[in-house]
Amino acid sequence: MTTEQLITFRSMIEDGQFQAALHHIDELLRDLPSSGEGLVLRAFCLAQTDQAELAEEVARSGLASSTDKRLGYLVLSRILSHRGDHGGALSAIENAIQLDPEQVEFWCQKAIIQRARRRSSDSEASIRKALSLNSDHPFARKLHKAANSEGVPQIENSQNQPAITNPHSSSE
Repeated sequence: MTTEQLITFRSMIEDGQFQAALHHIDELLRDLPSSGEGLVLRAFCLAQTDQAELAEEVARSGLASSTDKRLGYLVLSRILSHRGDHGGALSAIENAIQLDPEQVEFWCQKAIIQRARRRSSDSEASIRKALSLNSDHPFARKLHKAANSEGVPQIENSQNQPAITNPHSSSE
């Protein structure tokens, strides 16, 4: 996958154009069926179009063939969390954190899962960690505010997170 294609796909995804992105990613995968990042992005789009079961299968395939597994673990964690498999979701996001503990999005995802598992103090610790990495991160601030107000249930659904960011930016 070229950098230009990746930017195009992520731009579509960030704009909420999941069907269009899915179409273009599927075209790419016809030529490069083992593109790990392509499969992970496809999984994310599938999850956003209510195809969670297929999304999980595709995410796992993407992880198996990807050289950089951080985004794959994040996407898999969100899919599993959405499906109610909070144990699997926590395991996936902990794998991502082990690979890159400086990613705010990973700590936010972990906080959401911990909250869903009714582990409020652990969730608050993950939010604090996210804010310690970037005190201006909008989603981390939203989680912090929700955790300290009556809006706590709003943070339990990981699908409310921003589409995706680029965990690759710290290593490229």
